[in-house]
Amino acid sequence: MTSPTSADTSSPAQRKADLTSAALSTLFIVVFICTEIWIVVGVTEWSIVSLLGLGEYGYIVLSVILFPLAAWASWKTATLAWSAERELAMQAAG
Repeated sequence: MTSPTSADTSSPAQRKADLTSAALSTLFIVVFICTEIWIVVGVTEWSIVSLLGLGEYGYIVLSVILFPLAAWASWKTATLAWSAERELAMQAAG
């Protein structure tokens, strides 16, 4: 039979610190990757409109098409990053 102290070696304070570290890591990962996503969307939109000479309406149409995709990609990046970092924090906590 195991004692309560040997079964759970991490304290609640340590788990809180691990989750805080995971949250900060997630924040910086999301900021970095989502910035790249939105830069690619903006450059893609600009290059298509410029190459095809679509004008103002081209920007509007491509924005309607590309921005929901970029928002979805940003959301998935955030959820996947949080899942991965939280799992690592839980494994570290024991």
